[in-house]
Amino acid sequence: MNLQKSNSNNRRSRLFADESAKFTFVCYSFAVVHIIYFGFFLSLDTLLLYAYAMFSSLLYLYMGFVTVRKKQFIKMLLITVVEVAFFAVLCTVCLGWKYGFMLYLVAMIPIIFYLFTSVSNARNTQMYSNLLTIFVILCFILTKWFGDFEQTLYTPKISDTLIRTVYCINCLLAFAMQTIFSFIYTMEIQHFKSNLESEKDILDAIASKDPLTGLLNRRAMEPHLTQAKETAEQKGSLFSLILCDIDDFKKVNDVHGHALGDQVLKDIAGTFRDNLRDSDYACRWGGEEFLLLIPGRMDIASSVAERLRTQVSTLSFKSDVGTFSVTMTFGVTEYETGYRLEKLIKIADDNLYKGKENGKNQVVCS
Repeated sequence: MNLQKSNSNNRRSRLFADESAKFTFVCYSFAVVHIIYFGFFLSLDTLLLYAYAMFSSLLYLYMGFVTVRKKQFIKMLLITVVEVAFFAVLCTVCLGWKYGFMLYLVAMIPIIFYLFTSVSNARNTQMYSNLLTIFVILCFILTKWFGDFEQTLYTPKISDTLIRTVYCINCLLAFAMQTIFSFIYTMEIQHFKSNLESEKDILDAIASKDPLTGLLNRRAMEPHLTQAKETAEQKGSLFSLILCDIDDFKKVNDVHGHALGDQVLKDIAGTFRDNLRDSDYACRWGGEEFLLLIPGRMDIASSVAERLRTQVSTLSFKSDVGTFSVTMTFGVTEYETGYRLEKLIKIADDNLYKGKENGKNQVVCS
């Protein structure tokens, strides 16, 4: 389930974070804006501006088709920032401050930092961001200075209402640029965060599981043991431990090979999973030894151990030498107030040892 969730998050993250798609969107969006302004400048009969708008449109289309596909993202971004800055300055020089073209310079600053830092495997992106931000600020100061003290190159006959409308449109476009990229940035952060959480869950699960059997490993079992002890002391609930071991497992490895020995461990782990409750915990304690945490009194744990002993003895394995089966010996004990976990495990281990000494393939309780 966690793996499926992670794959889904990866797909969604690529949807929002794919560099080629993102920078293609930037190129085509800016191309559309310049095409719109080409028509506006043409209507004003401002040759320099509509010629530049047409050039810029073709430039962005080219970068969308060629530069981005070649993954020359830094080159594309550098050209974009310089072009937007030059466009804002040129329009202000030609028409004046009151049209609002300088607002694109303000909008570009957060976009510069976002786009450059989003380029993967690129060097000096922070330096580019800082230098371009200074460049844009200087361009803004230049447009302000020219708008206050110089005459414009063009003085088209246009009503104040239309000038205010153009100013409002530029405001909306500048805010739209920041809003769109802020939205993309927010979605990327959310999906990356979700993806990281899913990957963390998977890594935690991997770190807590024995790679061969899929049961909990010893390190992951210890918190459950500690929690069971604390709950028993605080609420008076009981729990029991089962320490079990495969009888003559070394002989299995020596006679039938380690590969088949691993299969024995896997099948026994599967038997445990099939016969334990959701509230029970099983771990590979070490080698061919397993530790089970069973909530409840020792008679419940003893019944569980006997069922597992019977089920394991029915397993059958085939090797080049022949068919064989294995047995297990179980040591069971119940927690008593004041016992340390080490002492409880030692009692279970002593019971296991008694079972081994008395013929194996049995359950010993105390």
